[in-house]
Amino acid sequence: MEAYEHTQKLAKVEEERKAADDDDLFGELDKQADTALPATLAKQSRPLIILDVQNIAMKHGRNQLFSTKGITVAVDYWRTNEHKVIGFLPDYLFDYDKVNQMKAERQYGAKIKEQKCPDDVSVLCNLESEGVLVRTPAQDYDDSYCIDYARRFDAFIVTNDRFRDYLEGQKAKSGGDSENADMIGYRAEEKWLKSHLVSYTFRADEFLPNPDSKLW
Repeated sequence: MEAYEHTQKLAKVEEERKAADDDDLFGELDKQADTALPATLAKQSRPLIILDVQNIAMKHGRNQLFSTKGITVAVDYWRTNEHKVIGFLPDYLFDYDKVNQMKAERQYGAKIKEQKCPDDVSVLCNLESEGVLVRTPAQDYDDSYCIDYARRFDAFIVTNDRFRDYLEGQKAKSGGDSENADMIGYRAEEKWLKSHLVSYTFRADEFLPNPDSKLW
């Protein structure tokens, strides 16, 4: 009888020890989860970045050159920080013949803006093949694509443009009546847009987004 009771006591001690070990194990796993989960969620929740491509190219080229290198520098920056990146450009900028023709006409004095003459069309085509750049119809306002896509996915637009032309167009549609439902919608859109713009600058080939942006 005593031997049986002794055996039972040993079994109970062993169960208690095992339970304590299990508690320690799950406690450690919980600690690991608590530290790992926020990082995982952070990666999944990084917002989509939409590039104002022409704005970025011209800024890097100091408003004298449509610098495709500036675009790749910006793309690399956001990719390195684990954001998905997309940008919209008129489709004629991907056409070697059209771009070369416009460059030639500029040399002969034609008043063609530099932003219509990318310095390396192949870079744009490569970025398109990677899914970064999307062509828009030449007659369309590509800023509208940027803004609409940003609204759909709650994305941030990287630009130094304030989109005043777009906002003025939206305001005109509202009729200017402060009580009008369209005007109320315009004000809401204006507020949303301003909070989702990320200004930036370049230091040579270093891309520097605004540290005060609401993105952070």
